[in-house]
Amino acid sequence: MPLPRSAPPTPTLSDSPPQPAPCLPHLDVLKSIIAFVAQFRGSLPPAAIQAMEMFIGERRGLFEEAGGTPDVKHERNRAVVVLLAGLETQISFLLHAFNPPLRPDLN
Repeated sequence: MPLPRSAPPTPTLSDSPPQPAPCLPHLDVLKSIIAFVAQFRGSLPPAAIQAMEMFIGERRGLFEEAGGTPDVKHERNRAVVVLLAGLETQISFLLHAFNPPLRPDLN
């Protein structure tokens, strides 16, 4: 007669894998924006540079913050995504008349 099957054991906190060191990908994004501003300062319109510098100055704390509960970290990550989308929209607007054509005029 076969043995009855038992349910698999329920994982506990002690069974979970060790957590990696805090990863702050949004901090890498902030560093990339800072590097972009430094690299293209001379070739972008002043309004675009000013908007990015203002974004960096006002939002640096949010990007650099690492602590908090998982819920707080999740909300912070969502806020960063929304803020970056807003920055992209603002910069696109400021650059709309600045963009050179992708191909030469063939006329």
